[in-house]
Amino acid sequence: MSVWKTDADNQSITLPLRSGYNYDFTVDWGDESVIDHITSSSDPLATHTYEKEGTYEVTIKGLLESWYFNNTGDKDYIIEVKNLGDVGWVNLEQAFNGCEQLTSFAGGNTSEVTNMKGMFGAAISLSSLDVSSFDTSKVTDMSGMFSFLWGLSAVDVTNFDTSMVTDMAYMFYSIPSLSSLNVSNFDTSKVTNMSNMFSSMFSLLMLNLSNFDTSMVTDMTGMFSQDTGLVSLNLNGWDVTNVTQNNNVFSSIGSSVMGGTTLYCDQSGGSLFGLSCN
Repeated sequence: MSVWKTDADNQSITLPLRSGYNYDFTVDWGDESVIDHITSSSDPLATHTYEKEGTYEVTIKGLLESWYFNNTGDKDYIIEVKNLGDVGWVNLEQAFNGCEQLTSFAGGNTSEVTNMKGMFGAAISLSSLDVSSFDTSKVTDMSGMFSFLWGLSAVDVTNFDTSMVTDMAYMFYSIPSLSSLNVSNFDTSKVTNMSNMFSSMFSLLMLNLSNFDTSMVTDMTGMFSQDTGLVSLNLNGWDVTNVTQNNNVFSSIGSSVMGGTTLYCDQSGGSLFGLSCN
């Protein structure tokens, strides 16, 4: 169930269905109009006109494999996702990307989803995000998943199964109000790209990544850059032998804190990408 807010009488909204996927669902538009049955991404019934300006709860039942705002369409009219639902999701790449009025999100069966790239990217007003029930066991791409979430101060990803993920670039990029993050459960054994993964998290104080398997990673460009508030960073046990791109990994890290960042690592030579280990 999602909530949409129109800003004028006779306002139309179109569900962001992505071509190339299967659809066979009914939609209750929340205005006592006829319940529509939609069977394709190009189905004209995926567009609905509301006679009066207002707020409406939209309920979908059936099969809906993909949702793709991708910073386009009627992205500014969806304000809440009460439950993502159990509708056979397969691809959620850029699903809510650019939904600047979206403030709350919860729930959903994601057990068949393989792509969550940019899923919540640039949903700058999102302040309540519950993904604790997500099944991510088949997901291979989480790059940019939580990027530019300027209104977010907390997110629980402790239940994420990341054993199939290969790309985590920009995953938590530019979440300026997030002060803590627990990724101790992450299986990163297949990840090759971690570029800018934690960059521009200005409020982040401590980060323990000693559990990360980095043996397959080739790109760590800017991974912690602009983390100006970071006091403690634990990278003990990291294998960086395959890293070929490492520019600005620690650029401006801890610069707003007296004494900067304490880096815990056990690299030979006592430093990692130019930053001394403690």
